[in-house]
Amino acid sequence: MISITTRTKEFIQPLLYKDDDKSLDTIMYVCTTEINQGPWQNCTIISADRINGEFTKTHGHYHQENASDETYKVLQGKGVFVLQKKFISDGKWDQGRVKEVFFVEAEEGDEIIIKPHWAHSWSNVGKNPLIVLDNWKDGHTPDDYTPIIKYKGMAYYLIEDKGNITYVPNNNYKDLPQPRFISARDFAINNY
Repeated sequence: MISITTRTKEFIQPLLYKDDDKSLDTIMYVCTTEINQGPWQNCTIISADRINGEFTKTHGHYHQENASDETYKVLQGKGVFVLQKKFISDGKWDQGRVKEVFFVEAEEGDEIIIKPHWAHSWSNVGKNPLIVLDNWKDGHTPDDYTPIIKYKGMAYYLIEDKGNITYVPNNNYKDLPQPRFISARDFAINNY
């Protein structure tokens, strides 16, 4: 049975770079689940709005360690897939640190496969809605979202500055690595 969920700015506000914009009813994105179109299970439509200069984004999350890989496909638009890798020290996950950060630049037709140890969030950096499909069918637990909520978002915020994509570090994390912009093709070739 198809399910549709609408996420407003109120839902994502605690994860924004600046949260002083009072327009809480702005629709950020819409998720449609169980679409069952070939390998694709879900469709997410992300608006092209900006909130205090920050690109509209999805709520970031991790997957459980025993989860399978997840594949995304850009159906329409231009996005940056923000990925941050878990920092493991002495066999324990330090949620306040990340090992690597990638900004994967993607456009129509690009596919990105991610491993369970990467948190991920889409940002729409285009002028039109960003539409992405994914093959995730295992559901989510609150633990998938807890670290992102605790640290008030992903490791970096993507901001539009004079028509360019720039980033601002999230100072709730410690010892942030320098993020790397990479194309979806190069990310796939390097098999991160």
